[in-house]
Amino acid sequence: MNAGARRRTPFVVLKQGARADERELREFARANLAQLKALHSVTFVNELPKTATGKIQKYILRAQQPAIAPQRSARWKKSRWDCPSLLEKERDDRENRVEDERRDREGAI
Repeated sequence: MNAGARRRTPFVVLKQGARADERELREFARANLAQLKALHSVTFVNELPKTATGKIQKYILRAQQPAIAPQRSARWKKSRWDCPSLLEKERDDRENRVEDERRDREGAI
């Protein structure tokens, strides 16, 4: 596998009453997809994490399996989406800024 390639490890949510195992899904993918898109493994989950608007939160899934996260060189800046703690810090900073502005307005009156 070259340095830029990632292993394809999908997260699968089965419908209620459906049964499938990893071997079946890999065989299906090999029969219906190009070789370069073949699955290496499958991760079964009960549900996909979603935002309030229904978008899948991929960064949470990547955090569950860090081995499939894209490998970046050291010179790349870490994205806030790669680390939930950065998102929390950003939210806290924003809340503090709003609170400071509110205090300044009240003090000016």
